[in-house]
Order: sequence, then structure tokens, then C-alpha cells
Amino acid sequence: MTIDRTFLMLSGGPGLKNPKDKEHDQSWANYVQYPLNIARSKLFPVERNEQVVWVIYKPAYEKRWSDDLKKKASSTTELKDKGFTSYVDMLEKRAKTYGWILKWISKNSEFWSIIRTLGTKPVSRFWYFGHAQNDLWLTLEHNSLNEAVMPSDGGAVVWSSDISVGLKPYILGDQKSYKPNTATKIFGCRTASFANLWATTFKVYAEGAVGTLKYDEFLKSINNHQNNAAGCTWVKYKPDGKVM
Repeated sequence: MTIDRTFLMLSGGPGLKNPKDKEHDQSWANYVQYPLNIARSKLFPVERNEQVVWVIYKPAYEKRWSDDLKKKASSTTELKDKGFTSYVDMLEKRAKTYGWILKWISKNSEFWSIIRTLGTKPVSRFWYFGHAQNDLWLTLEHNSLNEAVMPSDGGAVVWSSDISVGLKPYILGDQKSYKPNTATKIFGCRTASFANLWATTFKVYAEGAVGTLKYDEFLKSINNHQNNAAGCTWVKYKPDGKVM
């Protein structure tokens, strides 16, 4: 069958592990584990006419690996014992195993550029995994109070204001019906507004979180977006922006 569309995924990355911040990034793999889990379980919902393009924010994984090595984190030993040389090496090999096209980025503009280069294989659905607060944080930092904050580098944030009608030729829009596995899903804290703007701009079904999405809860089941922490609501938007 001819490949004529793209299942696009974007994984942000972890910040450095901060022992005083128990809420964020205790695991380096939070934002890559879900797609790998469902692929390993042979439940990854790719269609026969789709290619999978997995975009990952590389600096976060390079910095976390270096920091974890210095701290002698158990995750570095575990990966080395499995034959991997780094988090980046592991992700490259896993993507190859599943036949995914892995594209590393180091700044937000590269994400939009990748979409524009898809040509005759436009985006059929988009899934994001990572930190967020209306915009998509590709990593996070900590302030002097050990609080998680937005990255100081604006290039490490995918801004909702950059969602543009100029991208419509590269997004398969005008969706007529909802299917759980073909909707756009923005997995991160307070991503509902981003999902809503994506839905209305490209006329697709899109989903996001109102409130804080706890990734330790998120990772407990295959149907993760239904397994949220208390106070977090998962919202599904129609192409006209109305809630389903």
C-alpha cells in the first residue's frame, strides 16, 4: 500500500533530576515511554498507509544523560547493561526497531520545518508528550526555590501562537467523524487551549488536559489519557472547537 500520510509525534524531554522536586521528571523516560510501551505491546495505532515520524527534543536527553552519569543514576547503569551508550542511542535504536523515522530537533522552529517538509505525506494526527502550560515546553528548569519553571530559552517552547493556517496544506483537516486513535492528542499539563487551537485551525478532532496531568498515573495503562490525577479533566474538541 502507498504511504500517503504521516502519524506525527513530538516528545519533549526531562529537566535535570532535582531531589527537592518530587513532582517532575523522576524518570528520564516519561515522555518517550508511552509510545514505546504501546509499540512493544503491538498496540501502536498506525494505519497501513501511514509513516510514523517521531520528533524528539535532543538537548534535554543529552543534558539529562550527562547529569545522570555524574550522579551515578541507576538508569545509566541499566541502559549500559543492555548495550546502549546513552539515552539518545537507546531512542535511536528503538525507533529503528519499530520502523519509525526519528528526527532530532534542538529548537522549536525545526518542528514546524519538519511539518512543512512532509510534502505528499501530510499529518493525519499529531501526538505530543511532555511538559506544557498552554504552550509546549520541550524541557523545564528549576528556580532558586527548586520550583519547576518554563525554560529560559524561548527556542525550547513550541508556542501556540505559532499554530498557523499557513500549515494547512501539510495537515489533513476537515475530519468528519471522531475516532479515538486518529484524533490529535496533546499529552501534558494544561494543554486544552493548545488542543482547541489546533482543532479549530486545521478542522480536526483534538484532545488535551485541563489541569495537571500526572505522568506517573498517565503511564499506568494503555488508555492513559483516561487515567488522570484528581482534578485533571481530559477534554475532546470537535473541529469547530466545541467540546464533545
